[in-house]
Amino acid sequence: MTAKQLLIETVPVAFTILEEATEKNGGRMRIKGIFTVADEINGNGRVYTEAVLDREIEKMKLLIAENRVFSEADHPEDGKSRISNTAAMLTAIEKQVTDGRKIYDGEAIVLNTIQGKNLQEIIRAGGRPGVSSRGWGSLVRGNWHGKAADIVQEDFVLKTFDFVIGQSTKDAEVSQFFEQMDVINVLDVEDNIHEKSQKGGKVVMEIKTIEDLRKAYPDLCEQLVKEAVLQKEKEIKESLEKDLDSRVMKEVEAKREEIKKEVIEEVKKSDEYQQLTATLIEVAKLVKPYFSETGEEDDDEIRQEVADLKVKTKSFEEENKSLKEEIERGKRDADEKEKVVKKIQEVTAGKQHESLLVERLTSCKTVDEVVQRIAEEEAFIQKLIGEVKLSDQAKGRGQVLDEDKQDGEMDEKKRRARILAGVDEDIVRQKSK
Repeated sequence: MTAKQLLIETVPVAFTILEEATEKNGGRMRIKGIFTVADEINGNGRVYTEAVLDREIEKMKLLIAENRVFSEADHPEDGKSRISNTAAMLTAIEKQVTDGRKIYDGEAIVLNTIQGKNLQEIIRAGGRPGVSSRGWGSLVRGNWHGKAADIVQEDFVLKTFDFVIGQSTKDAEVSQFFEQMDVINVLDVEDNIHEKSQKGGKVVMEIKTIEDLRKAYPDLCEQLVKEAVLQKEKEIKESLEKDLDSRVMKEVEAKREEIKKEVIEEVKKSDEYQQLTATLIEVAKLVKPYFSETGEEDDDEIRQEVADLKVKTKSFEEENKSLKEEIERGKRDADEKEKVVKKIQEVTAGKQHESLLVERLTSCKTVDEVVQRIAEEEAFIQKLIGEVKLSDQAKGRGQVLDEDKQDGEMDEKKRRARILAGVDEDIVRQKSK
């Protein structure tokens, strides 16, 4: 029985960008292109029959519907997918028959991973990376329409499609790995004379020791050693970094109090500290016990002093708030008073007894009060003037009274009203002539 191999086939593709990567879609690009072709001899001299590909694609569609088919940037050398290398997620694959060719078009979301971003930029720049199928299966040498070819057998299992640079070539892309579920005990080699296989004319060597593996696959073993060294270097580096971080934190903790004192002394010597306002100086006095020379702190006293500081701060805030409110009220009153003065000037301008009206209206607090009282004050002044005139006429008919006697006999209510109005009889008489 021919052992299953890791079969890799690459098709160079000019992708169509269905959706660009944007912030709205999470930095993910959607693309479409040809993923594989059936019933043709590919660059590796292999043929995948339509029946085999149709069966595997239908199985893959079920996984695609569950978002479980991922693609890597470059093939994993051991055939195993890894999250760290993931570049895209397949979303659809359908067969199209064009001019007799059986083409399988696929769609994928190129992810916002490091590998995905690299692939996005290559596609965005017009590059043609290859889409490469990855699966496990056996080959049988045969004739395909008059040409010799390796025909993929019914045991083929398609795993996924990866994105690579370059087209399939027999020497560069054929990887002789066995499916990971099989026992690794037989490998195909080029030069060995132990036993010949009747199928395919290849020489087969039984692998029993590490030395046999090195002889059969020197390049592979060298690559595995390199990867193991790199992995170990990575682990050692991470371990050293963690150890260094831990040591640094311990040193920082040990020096913290010493550094704290030094910083406090530097702050005390600075110009900014020397130029604090009176309020800040008061706060500094309350905080000063925190920075004792011995470094010893009494937790209860600190809590009490912090509480006192909060109370004083709150008191300052309330006083500031009250002062601000008082200033605002004063400003509003001043603005209103200015409006009242302007309104008084406006309503009394050109009127008879203008100065008297102004004096009468000066006690008004609002513009509305000025408008309301102007008519009342005019009527009041006119009434007083009329009463004064009547008094003068009475004197002319023989009632000769001196001014003091007249004031004494004047009706007390009218006299108070005249005094309240600020009306002097001589001034009123003079103005009324």
